[in-house]
Amino acid sequence: MTTDHDPPVALTRRATSQDERAVLGVDAKASAGDRKRQEVLRKAIRAGKCIVYERDADVLGVLVVKPRHFYGRDFIDLLFVSSDARRQGVGRALLRGAVESASTPRVFTSTNQSNTAMQALLRSEGWSPSGELVGLDEGDPELVYYRSRGGHSF
Repeated sequence: MTTDHDPPVALTRRATSQDERAVLGVDAKASAGDRKRQEVLRKAIRAGKCIVYERDADVLGVLVVKPRHFYGRDFIDLLFVSSDARRQGVGRALLRGAVESASTPRVFTSTNQSNTAMQALLRSEGWSPSGELVGLDEGDPELVYYRSRGGHSF
C-alpha cells in the first residue's frame, strides 16, 4: 500500500508489447496519427531497442537506440518526454540508461539547432559536440553529439 508520503517509484527499462499504447501516446507525432512514426516505434519495441521511463506505472518518456547504426556506434534516434513530465529528470535518466547499456564504447545522438532544450540536456550530461549536418531540415542544421561510457569523451 502506498501513501501520500511514499516517494514515486521510477525506473528505466526495455519496452514490451504491453507498453505500445503508452509509448505511442508519449510521442506527439505518433499520438497525432503519424503512421510512419507509429511503425518506427512498434518496430523498436519488438526489436528491444526502445527504453521507457516509468513512474508509478505510467510511461513518461521513451528513447529509441539503434545499436552500431552510426559509423559502427550506438545511436540514440529518438527521445521523447511527455509534456507534463518535462524538467523532472526523465530525459536525463533515459540518456544515462542508454549510455550505461550501450553495445559500443561511445554513443552518438543528434538534435536540431532549434532544439535548445535538448542541447542543454546533452551539455549538462557531459555529451560533447561532434559536428553539424546541413541539408536535412532546411534552415535548421542537425547537431551531432557523443558520449563515452564512463563519462569520458576523448
